[in-house]
Amino acid sequence: PSALSRPGQVGDVFEQAPARNRYMADIASRLESDGGAALVIDYGHGESANGDTLQAVRAHRAQSIFAEPGLADLTSHVDFEALGRAAAGVAVHGPVRQGEFLRGLGIEARAAALQRSATPAQSLEIDSALHRLLDTRQMGELFKALALTQNGAPPPAGFERPASAASAAAQGVGA
Repeated sequence: PSALSRPGQVGDVFEQAPARNRYMADIASRLESDGGAALVIDYGHGESANGDTLQAVRAHRAQSIFAEPGLADLTSHVDFEALGRAAAGVAVHGPVRQGEFLRGLGIEARAAALQRSATPAQSLEIDSALHRLLDTRQMGELFKALALTQNGAPPPAGFERPASAASAAAQGVGA
């Protein structure tokens, strides 16, 4: 299948990760034959697109990938759409933004429960961590979650569609 359904321009960069696709195909094959589920959470984009996401980070700061070989962490964004395409034979749920995923798991209720027995300093730390994990300008938007299950299994927690969205999709509205 085509890696990118939208056309690019001459000179555009499109990242491919054949090893990633093989690993995901292996995981999907194992789930198809043996059952279970897989959860992938990382930073990246929900749809395949042109662009160079290779980056170097040292001391929490971006730098040129050539600046200090061996001293900076090299990383790239995960292409979640490509992961889903590579997972043939199983149900793919998501990707969903991390903020939505964690809210679906009840992170806000859990944070409130922790704060009931926390010191004021601990309560501030919980608020700060919650903000970092959920905020769209921090990890809540950039990080995505993708789940794989056997076909026919219900969506895992955090991937359920709200009742109004599910009924609209069943009627062909907004799907």
